[in-house]
Order: sequence, then structure tokens, then C-alpha cells
Amino acid sequence: MTVVTLATAGTVFAAGGAAEAHTSLNTTDPGAAAVVTVAPQQVTLTFASTLLPEDASLTVTGPDGLQYQTETVVSDAQISTQLKGLGPAGIYTVAYSVRSDDGHLLRDGYGFLYAPVAPASNPVAARGAFHQ
Repeated sequence: MTVVTLATAGTVFAAGGAAEAHTSLNTTDPGAAAVVTVAPQQVTLTFASTLLPEDASLTVTGPDGLQYQTETVVSDAQISTQLKGLGPAGIYTVAYSVRSDDGHLLRDGYGFLYAPVAPASNPVAARGAFHQ
């Protein structure tokens, strides 16, 4: 089921982007369609050219519909935001809007799957609780 969900997210978020954009997205952290087991501290996108801080936005929306980003920071060819932790397991949508130094606007997004690993139970400790 997780694979189907993630494949669906990849399909939904792979399309899009402005056809006239003169910059391109080089890397993302977390990566597009990535499965993360530990909540990331921040989201960072790196583009092919310098970005203008005007009109820049970066949002991270969880499966519960809540947003988890803080302030958007633009530095040279990167846009980033610290996260306020993440909510429930599921697909998180990263949406961005940036303007390259040549003035063209690029809007797009992608998803990543947050699948935290449940802490392992300690069978020795549990067994000891029942022995008197």
C-alpha cells in the first residue's frame, strides 16, 4: 500500500512547472518521492540560477492539511525553511514559488513520504514486569 501511495504522489508531483521558466530545480532535501523515517529539520531546494527574494514562498503541508514550515529564506540559488516538526505519517507536499534573477517565475511542488519507524519494544523489560 505504501508503494502505491508513493507512486501516486510521484505521478501527481512530477508534472507541472512553468514552461517559460529560465531556471530549473537541481536538488531537493528531502528528495522528491523520498521515504523519510526521521522527521527532517528543514526543507532546502537548490536551483540552477540565483533567486530573487521577492515573491519567494515555500510551504510544507502534511497529510492532516496543516502547514509545518517556518520563515522562507532565499540565499543565492537556494530557498529553504526550517520545519516545526512533522505531524502524522503520510505524504507531505512541498510547494514553491521562486523568481529567477532573469525575472521569470517558477511554481511547482513535489511530495515525500514521512514513515516514522515505531520504537522497538523491549521484550526483556516487558517480561521482567510480570515476574515477581
